[in-house]
Amino acid sequence: MQAAPGHVYLNQNVVAGVNAGIKEGNVVPLKIVPDGTSIYCLEIIPGDGGKLVRSAGTFAKVVSKANNMVLVKLPSGKIKEFVPDCRASIGEIAGAGRKEKPFVKAGKKYYAMKAKNRLYPIVCGVAMNVCNHPFGCGRGRHKGRKTIPRRGAPPGAKVGLIAARRTGMKR
Repeated sequence: MQAAPGHVYLNQNVVAGVNAGIKEGNVVPLKIVPDGTSIYCLEIIPGDGGKLVRSAGTFAKVVSKANNMVLVKLPSGKIKEFVPDCRASIGEIAGAGRKEKPFVKAGKKYYAMKAKNRLYPIVCGVAMNVCNHPFGCGRGRHKGRKTIPRRGAPPGAKVGLIAARRTGMKR
């Protein structure tokens, strides 16, 4: 349980265990957490150290306890069952509002996308040269051909609406 809770103050005591109490930052088993409480750093298997809900500003909610299991609503919206002996930290993780800060430079966005293994920047085909893309052209931004490639087109020519069942506005 390593993540820092959001609303803690200097010299606050943070306790772990069954007798810890339901206070911000305490680490307790799910069986003593009341319904509707925000939690984070949630264990999947008792004793694994907390694998779920660890991103900045996130939290999960304890929905209910039924059939010797605890139902928890995760940040994705999915409701998942956990063993009552799984531990979690009370509250939400510090760093809420991290996504609200804009990327000021293209380089910051580039490295953020590189960390996620995503392609950036995404350049449209009509902005490219003819040698780089089938839609590329130096004279005005138009495709100059149909955007649906034939089924037997080789790789490199398959751009646009690949294997389209229908095109145009739905009527």
